[in-house]
Amino acid sequence: MVPDRRALLGSARLLLLFLVVLGVGCGRVGGQGSAAAETATSAPVLSAAEEAALVDQAEIFAFFDGEDEPTSVEVVVTMPRGLEDGGLLGPSVASPVSPDTEVFLVTMAGEFEGHLAKVPEGEAIPKGPCLWFVTDRTSLQVVAWGITEEPIDLAAYGSSIPLPVPTPIVIDEATPPASAQATA
Repeated sequence: MVPDRRALLGSARLLLLFLVVLGVGCGRVGGQGSAAAETATSAPVLSAAEEAALVDQAEIFAFFDGEDEPTSVEVVVTMPRGLEDGGLLGPSVASPVSPDTEVFLVTMAGEFEGHLAKVPEGEAIPKGPCLWFVTDRTSLQVVAWGITEEPIDLAAYGSSIPLPVPTPIVIDEATPPASAQATA
């Protein structure tokens, strides 16, 4: 028996999710400053592969962090140095990208609960209306993510464009976290 395409796609998304969870921790959350605006670029031009990868990553984060219908998803091209200067990312010696490499900053609006977050035992998972993640433009690998209580001013990092994430998000062979099921 040959597995159907949807089952394989669902399995591939689950594998991607586990790779993201294993390879990524929540970044430091903070405000944005004018220093970040210095690295701002014009509206990003995404290749079909970049857009598809970002949409897939957005779907995984939103779905598994309790929001299957984000109200907006936007992306901007920037540099890690600008994200550090703006307070969104903390400097890290273990960062998989150089401070001057182009990255995508994606933000989503909705009601998120950080089920994918690594939190110390006994600590509450992060919750908030803004989920963000940073993806290396070359490898399309997620390098940081987090949930904030306040929206992120993408204009501080460059011109943003909307990402076409279809809603409601459905990931085959996956169930949303228990708290998301209770509200559905």
